[in-house]
Amino acid sequence: MEDIDLEPDLIDFYNVLLLNLRKRGSIKNNSAFLTLISANQNTVVSIVKDSSIPQNTISSESLGRMLEKKLIKKNDFENSYSLTARGIWAVEKNNGILNELNLIDYFNDTKFTMQFTLRKSEMDFREQITIFSMISARTFSKESCVNLQSKFNLKDYWKEIFELCSKKLVELDVVSEGDRKKLYSRAIHEEPIPALFKRLPDIWKHTDNIYKYSFGNLQYWLEMPESDEKFVEKLAWLFSLIFKEKLTYDNLDLIYDFCCEISYNHGAYVFNMEIHPFSTPKYDRLLKNALIKCINDYT
Repeated sequence: MEDIDLEPDLIDFYNVLLLNLRKRGSIKNNSAFLTLISANQNTVVSIVKDSSIPQNTISSESLGRMLEKKLIKKNDFENSYSLTARGIWAVEKNNGILNELNLIDYFNDTKFTMQFTLRKSEMDFREQITIFSMISARTFSKESCVNLQSKFNLKDYWKEIFELCSKKLVELDVVSEGDRKKLYSRAIHEEPIPALFKRLPDIWKHTDNIYKYSFGNLQYWLEMPESDEKFVEKLAWLFSLIFKEKLTYDNLDLIYDFCCEISYNHGAYVFNMEIHPFSTPKYDRLLKNALIKCINDYT
């Protein structure tokens, strides 16, 4: 956007907006622009409208110039005008409050780095059981997902897998027996496994968006990389979220054998094995490598 000679009336618009923002709370980075882009749409519309200025207080020449440059706009059904995003930007850029680099940095800090902050949150026991069950069954793509559509009638098979995995985590002292018994406690009038999946609001955050879902189709899976090396890295990290310090070389083979048993003995009931590529020696090896990497890198 080109530099603009600011109209005194534009400064008046901005000062009214700033006053209204301060009445509502703190201003991010001393910038009305950044504060508004962080707010929801209803809040923005309300504040901007409350900061309108009647037409009779603005000189006609200034009004025409600001409208031409799209710094303000006329409010519908009212004889008043309000600031546009261009108008706010023009004032703050002119005053040295904001520039293109500031805006990019703010966007990066609030949007691009959020996933790393979210990783710090720990999984709860429902999430640990769910991810361990999905790993054990090897739901490593949308084509090999937890499919809970009624027409496939797989809910009982998936419940058996979850029961076995939750009991194994209790045996390994990763979750408590009391928590295991509460796994489906929120499913009062619903089928247990679909109800469980519907009540995992933060699991995608805690898995850095590896956990994927299609609610409309009742499908849930782990979106894993195609590269073997990256696959092992991601899987090792997921194991670290589940087991924390409980995974050791003493129980590695126990966990590995259990995961393979679930995959080979139960996979045929929940997958079309002709198109399910993960119950193979290759993925046995990758899974074991991930367990070893988890111990070496995360415990």
